[in-house]
Parts: sequence; structure tokens; C-alpha cells
Amino acid sequence: MVLFCVRKFYSLFLIFAKAFVQFCETLI
Repeated sequence: MVLFCVRKFYSLFLIFAKAFVQFCETLI
């Protein structure tokens, strides 16, 4: 159960990181 939550949180973090990188690239 804990592993499932960690994987779900990690996937959410990856999506957020990708969106953040794209946002920074549009600013530059």
C-alpha cells in the first residue's frame, strides 16, 4: 500500500516537473 502511494506521488511529481520545465522554456 505504501509503495503504491509512493509510486502515485512520484508520477504526479514527474508530470509537475515536466510542466514546470515547459513553462520555464516559454519564458526564456
